[in-house]
Amino acid sequence: MENPPSNESGVSIGTWSGNIITRVILPTIINHIVWITKYRKKILIDDIAPRLRDVVRQICSEEKIDILKGAIGPDHVHILLAIPPYIAVSRIVQHLKGESSQKLQMEFPRLGKVFWGQHMWRIGYFCVTTGTVTEETIKRYIAEQGKKGGR
Repeated sequence: MENPPSNESGVSIGTWSGNIITRVILPTIINHIVWITKYRKKILIDDIAPRLRDVVRQICSEEKIDILKGAIGPDHVHILLAIPPYIAVSRIVQHLKGESSQKLQMEFPRLGKVFWGQHMWRIGYFCVTTGTVTEETIKRYIAEQGKKGGR
């Protein structure tokens, strides 16, 4: 797999490996997920950002989730994930935030001076799904149901 170009902080998370098994495409839901550091502290720099990238990649690999694109800013993470429909987005985000916080704070004791109580991430996250069908197309499709051929 080719390494993707890096963002302005020099750290990128990965690219999509695809999810094809012997000519069968597994269904996935594409999610753009963003979460931020507590107090918007700009701590995702230097050696912390590459380590966070590695932790995110490891978790996604274990969960069989494809990373389509990702970037780590000084105080936030943007990631585009292809998540199988049987996995709840909230569970994945909880796993990503929880495990990354625990590992980073253990490996970088200086973070303990910034974040007390082992909470490195702000509560919550942003998530939106993507797709090739627009909302207007779906509304039009629903409105047309029952009008053609008696279905």
